[in-house]
Amino acid sequence: AIDEDIDEGIDEMIDESREDYIDNDGDWNPFYDDVGLDGAELTGDPGEGDGKPTSGAGNSFPGEPNIDKTDVSESDQIGLTGFKVFDAHKYDNINDEQNWRELFTKLQPPEDAYLEGGRNLCMFFSSGPFPMKAGQTERFSMALIFANKDFPDAPTNSEFHNSSLARKKETVQQIYNADYRFATPPYKPILNAVASDGQVILYWDNSSESSYDPFLQEYDFEGYKLYKSTEPFFYENMIITNGFGEEIYRKPVFQCDVKNNYKDFHPIPVEGTQFYLGTNSGLRHYYVDRDVINGITYYYALVAYDHGNLALDADSNFVLDEYGHPRGISPSECTANIKMDISGNIQVDVNTKVAIPRSNALGYQPSELKDLTHFGPGTGIVDFSVLNEDSLSDGHQYCLTFIENSSHYNQAIPFYTIKDLTDDILVVDTTAVELFDQEIPVFNGISGTILNDSLVSVNYDSSGWSEGSKCNYTVEIHKIHEDENLKGEFGKYSMPYPADFAIIFESDIIDTSLKLGFTRKPTEVPFKIYNTTESKYADFGVVEVYRDSMVNGNFYDLVWQIDEPILILTGDSAWISPEYPNFKTSWAICFFPPEDPNVTPVPPQPGDVLNIKTAKPFRNGEYYEFTVSSPKSDEDKIKSSLDEVYVVPNPYLATSLFEPLNPYKTGRGERRIYFMNLPPKCDITIYTKSGHVVDRIQHRGSTLSDGMESWDLINKDGMDISYGIYFYVIEYKGNTKAGRFAVIK
Repeated sequence: AIDEDIDEGIDEMIDESREDYIDNDGDWNPFYDDVGLDGAELTGDPGEGDGKPTSGAGNSFPGEPNIDKTDVSESDQIGLTGFKVFDAHKYDNINDEQNWRELFTKLQPPEDAYLEGGRNLCMFFSSGPFPMKAGQTERFSMALIFANKDFPDAPTNSEFHNSSLARKKETVQQIYNADYRFATPPYKPILNAVASDGQVILYWDNSSESSYDPFLQEYDFEGYKLYKSTEPFFYENMIITNGFGEEIYRKPVFQCDVKNNYKDFHPIPVEGTQFYLGTNSGLRHYYVDRDVINGITYYYALVAYDHGNLALDADSNFVLDEYGHPRGISPSECTANIKMDISGNIQVDVNTKVAIPRSNALGYQPSELKDLTHFGPGTGIVDFSVLNEDSLSDGHQYCLTFIENSSHYNQAIPFYTIKDLTDDILVVDTTAVELFDQEIPVFNGISGTILNDSLVSVNYDSSGWSEGSKCNYTVEIHKIHEDENLKGEFGKYSMPYPADFAIIFESDIIDTSLKLGFTRKPTEVPFKIYNTTESKYADFGVVEVYRDSMVNGNFYDLVWQIDEPILILTGDSAWISPEYPNFKTSWAICFFPPEDPNVTPVPPQPGDVLNIKTAKPFRNGEYYEFTVSSPKSDEDKIKSSLDEVYVVPNPYLATSLFEPLNPYKTGRGERRIYFMNLPPKCDITIYTKSGHVVDRIQHRGSTLSDGMESWDLINKDGMDISYGIYFYVIEYKGNTKAGRFAVIK
């Protein structure tokens, strides 16, 4: 179909078809498109990997890309032949003869039309005439493009082509030319929100992280962004503009991303603005928002985004286009929608939530994670926290156990599992501690963080001489480096061991070192070294210093002197004792006298103890245990605390910050006040000054912590109340509390 101005950018052909089992335009690629009849990779369906294009014509399957059904450029197009725009309700479908005559009258060829704003417009599109036989299938494509008017009423070609409308049309054309195939954002995560007193806890699953992009043919998930707003359309945080000054990006309140090679701003801009990929923070799956006010409605949207794509040459340099810009695809994020109907009813998506933080109910006793027990030497921290009290299992006991298989308990990345000991089931399967502050997946309403000391090192702040020691020698404790021989090549055997030690000094010889070489002999020492972590004495060696004169026929006196380094030793594994030549050097301890020559050196005295403290990773078999206590309600406290109930705002001055967005174009939206600090269940009666009942409210908190109830200032007859003073009575199991509030219009 050779035409003029119909399908620009697509190969012009004659009598092409999307039902002829032929790759008319020759764009089928065996390297990328040979995926079989179902259009999906690695399913083993007919046609997959056979080296020939497989069409979906004549059946219910899509077929492979770039042939027939899936290749829009193979359509025999005639384009848009008619178009009409008119005001809504011009045709009200009340006169069949007129309506059908209008619909079947050939429309005039389309022309550009600039219509003034503020009108509700409808449109007719037409393409034809063309023959259509019984059973014949014809496909059509159309695009509706909307943009703010940023050009004059009679624009020049340059003004129009630089407009937002023209740029969006170009994008739509590119999508069409690519057979509607383009890079897709990750799957939507499933978001949960738990509102409580002064905070909203948000947590989500990890389903987005397995997203596969068939266009880029890779798993390209990169991170999460969390948006927050006090209105459902998130206009208030749409503040990031493009190069034309148009607001196109929202500013998140929280962002986290995979720790990988992608970070900072992506090189491919979108209309002059680069997408921010993050800081390689590592992934998180919950966020606690404490920047909230009880009673205000907050809207949250969690989006997953990918890292885009960059065209690189063989040397990993950017491939540039004709204008010198990097070629590739900018990152994209999944959609997140909150819909509000004409009545103000809210409908959320799987990755959006509405939350109203609320005051705690009277008598509320929060949940606890009790009896936290740590067994093991690890110096890291495991912190558990409750995310959702409704999901807790009261009285259940849990155990987090670490797993690692290193020879010296120094594995930088251990693993862990979490078991429900009460039900004898695994709630978190084997998971790696890959980050210093590793997040624990949510289980039964609980999550937490593992802070692992992955690097074995000396804690100098905690190490040193025992209290009361007069020794003024400076002590240096370090692991031996390979180029540091200390009069022997001990650096080759360095293995920092994660344990604490105490060197206990006495006045007489009380122990003997291990020999450090074939020709070396043990050294007598006035101290013992005790491994306080594992409650056993440690093996050690002494690096003898060569003396100027012989002692007993030897230039080594074989009795420890304070200028001789001490080496704490371990075997080829933690459970094998060291013995020459099979030993590792854990720590070297060197003593240095005061630098000031006027200060008399004071060596260690009997009873002095040198304590050596180390940072230790979590080791195999180490565990944490705790017991869950669900929230409770204290009846006595409720009855004695009813005077704490109050109303906000009081007085009500025409409006309040608690009121949601008005869904109506004209008129007053919902008015709202709150009764705060209520019991979890109670009855509220509102009276006029004369004692007439205005309204009755049954407060039935969804949880034991729910101590807040709203009132829309509408009486029991459905009428707006007048200004004035009103009284209320709270009734709870025979106990009452009275109060009042004012309404000023």
